[in-house]
Amino acid sequence: MKCGGTSADKVADDEVKDLCNQLKSDVLAKLNRDSDPEMFEAITYMTQVVAGMNYFVKIQLHSNGECVHARIYRPLPHQGNPEVHSVIGGLQKEDSLEYF
Repeated sequence: MKCGGTSADKVADDEVKDLCNQLKSDVLAKLNRDSDPEMFEAITYMTQVVAGMNYFVKIQLHSNGECVHARIYRPLPHQGNPEVHSVIGGLQKEDSLEYF
């Protein structure tokens, strides 16, 4: 990973899955969803070191492959709580996760 760049795609681990689950309602709110999706499972992610950490996460919502990409910012310890920066909807499982 180059300075300021993102890491390679990684399989979502328990830490990333927990982070996404904590922020599920915020992710869905940014999508203007009226109902809960069939599933909410972090699949892969990339990181970017900033004054804290940006997580770019592919989250599967339906068994048909529908996914969203969420950008989550986790500040340095004792500097605040994680927050959803932005979300891109209407994607499929095979869509590449990229910086946004």
